[in-house]
Amino acid sequence: MLTILTITSLFLTACHHKSPGMPEAAITLGWRLAPGMEIRYDTHSVYSVGEDTIERQESWTYLVRAVDGRGNYALEAHITHLDASISHAGQRILESELKQAIAQERIRLDLSPVHLHLSMDGRMDSIEASRWSDTCPHRLLALLLPAHPILPGARWADPATARPLSHFTPSDVELKVSGTQQMKDLRWNRHRGKHAISALPTHLDAEIHTSAVVLPDDARFPAIEIDGDTEWNLDKGLMDHRWISIRLRGGKGYEETGSLFMEMWRRP
Repeated sequence: MLTILTITSLFLTACHHKSPGMPEAAITLGWRLAPGMEIRYDTHSVYSVGEDTIERQESWTYLVRAVDGRGNYALEAHITHLDASISHAGQRILESELKQAIAQERIRLDLSPVHLHLSMDGRMDSIEASRWSDTCPHRLLALLLPAHPILPGARWADPATARPLSHFTPSDVELKVSGTQQMKDLRWNRHRGKHAISALPTHLDAEIHTSAVVLPDDARFPAIEIDGDTEWNLDKGLMDHRWISIRLRGGKGYEETGSLFMEMWRRP
């Protein structure tokens, strides 16, 4: 039987456990994938406009089909889970009323795998899906990473995060698209996916902050602001977690404000 003294000693030992040291040299970020490799992600998205809110929970498996000599990966994504809910003015529509629609959507996505090309430095050169909206959760994988080693605090341009959102503005309107990424810090992480698996650190994460904007020259159209954070697993060379918040600001005649929140976790 453990005595109170023994339990107290164990507790103090755990509390005073020192995390492994931080690397002193600059680090290089990048995807490390290989043909035949599978990576799995859960996604959660919340789309709100006026009094309506749509939520979706999805799980996807990405199969690395091929890699070329320049480190460009061809991925094929297959859905493995889908659930959704709809609310109007704070009242949730009954699950029984959505059951058939969710089943039909799952069948549609099953019949149309998503194909994308992702480079080692996070550029998404192409993405093919049945609908533009189908590409949204997969675009969380598109995080431009610097090709050279960096230290915490480093900042670099990444307009590619905001560029797909120009889809919402008429093609004849001039746009200013800009964006930055910043590695805020390095942190030892105890998590795999959404849950802690150990009292001790398991791997080193780079914490990266995203900030971007799509700014129309025509004041009648709203600006689109993007904000988010990423946890990049330096041990695996994979994205562990990322969230992005997208909001409309300004614009004449846009009485209903809209927003989109997307989040992605890697499953071990």
